Amino acid sequence: MFEFSDYDLLKEAVFSKDRVLKNMGSPSLISDIGDDQTWIYLSQDVEKILFLKPKVIKRQILTLKFDKENMLEEIHSYDIGSQGDIKFSSLHTEVKSIKKSFFKDIFSNIGQVRPQ
Repeated sequence: MFEFSDYDLLKEAVFSKDRVLKNMGSPSLISDIGDDQTWIYLSQDVEKILFLKPKVIKRQILTLKFDKENMLEEIHSYDIGSQGDIKFSSLHTEVKSIKKSFFKDIFSNIGQVRPQ
């Protein structure tokens, strides 16, 4: 979890990736869509009561966009109330996986010997 007090120290066109990494730590996600790289920091507080579905009480999202010279170009901050403002890109990487049939899943290990 990151602290938003660390976020207040960041300055566009002044901070490099290395300096952001020292101040904020590793990002939760890194997006390489397009020419520039965006680091995404996620933080949330969840309330759990017994067997009920967990409820998100507080959520903070911080996006840091870097230019080709690895300098901080844009800073955007979102909270749980503004999460509708986040725009998703249609660019994505499709992951194809081979789905085994039910019987192949059960019987595929028959005859295989593994050392202990």
